[in-house]
Amino acid sequence: MIEVIPLKYGPIFKQVFSQPKVFNQLASYAEKEIKKGNLMTAMLLALEALPKDMSKPDRPYVVEAKKQLFHAVFKFSDMSEIFNAKQISERFILAGDSHINHIAFSPDGKMIVTAANSGNVRLWNASNGQLIHSLTEHEDSVSQAVFSPDSQMLATSSSWVIHLWNVENGKQLHKFNLTSSDMLTFSPDGLTQASMRKDSIFLWNIESSESIELHDDEQGINHHLAINPNGRLLAVSRKHYTLLWNL
Repeated sequence: MIEVIPLKYGPIFKQVFSQPKVFNQLASYAEKEIKKGNLMTAMLLALEALPKDMSKPDRPYVVEAKKQLFHAVFKFSDMSEIFNAKQISERFILAGDSHINHIAFSPDGKMIVTAANSGNVRLWNASNGQLIHSLTEHEDSVSQAVFSPDSQMLATSSSWVIHLWNVENGKQLHKFNLTSSDMLTFSPDGLTQASMRKDSIFLWNIESSESIELHDDEQGINHHLAINPNGRLLAVSRKHYTLLWNL
């Protein structure tokens, strides 16, 4: 710990084992640093003045050092609360027309999507809260909305239909009618989309709109799916095991 103490206090450590009063000096220095607002330095000084192991003390127990340590810690906590209060504040409200089932930021951080029970999906500007697009072509409640990795496309799941949207103009690109979905995800290159419900798993080719259903010999309920960063493996978890497919 000595090496992280400011150099201006360095000389006192040469005397630590020869002059016990140095530990009182450390407590005094800690008090001065607290008054200056240097709380981390004060804590380090106070800790250095206290025994490292009370069962086998290597130096005298200085009550003043303990007092200054607690003082610095409490002031540091108070400052953290003040800092958090200043930094965390409500910026705006994104209005909805019914219960919101899903919300997500785009990977580039510029947009927010909200998916509602009414079937209305809205794209918002994350910096000012302005509505960009309202996607209203869903016939039922929308349970999920997922951005592609490049933030250029949005996939939404509603009843037995998966919709794919162009984020820039709000136009629908594809409509997949084979299955509903409890979870959606894109491959890292954005060319493949995987969808899952409790008893089925589908892969979708974004460009051709073609799909394939994945089958396995195990009988189980699907809980979660993920595609690895290079897009070559799909993982689907079940209650006591996980299935892996090569893509």
